[in-house]
Amino acid sequence: MEARAAPRISVDLPVSFVSEEGPGEGTIYNISEGGCVPEQTYVRLQVPVPDGGPPVNIDFASVRWSTRDEFGLKFLQMRGEGRSRLERWLRKMRADALSKQNAGAEG
Repeated sequence: MEARAAPRISVDLPVSFVSEEGPGEGTIYNISEGGCVPEQTYVRLQVPVPDGGPPVNIDFASVRWSTRDEFGLKFLQMRGEGRSRLERWLRKMRADALSKQNAGAEG
């Protein structure tokens, strides 16, 4: 691991950002001239559920874990029918996968 060019200091600063998924907010809890570590980042996103409807809007999701290349989100708030549409589509996808698995086991 390489040494830091500048020491980090502890802070409590609100931060806004824009990612591929859109704008988000969080808190920076340590910072230096070369970088920072955000804490509990929140994002908004649209999920294109392939059920013939518009994308599901997730207004508030929190980042629960991250690595260099990916991160996991917990959906905290969705508009209107979004949650029920997502749940219906996921039930269908799981049922389809189970049917394919059972068909493969019988054959």
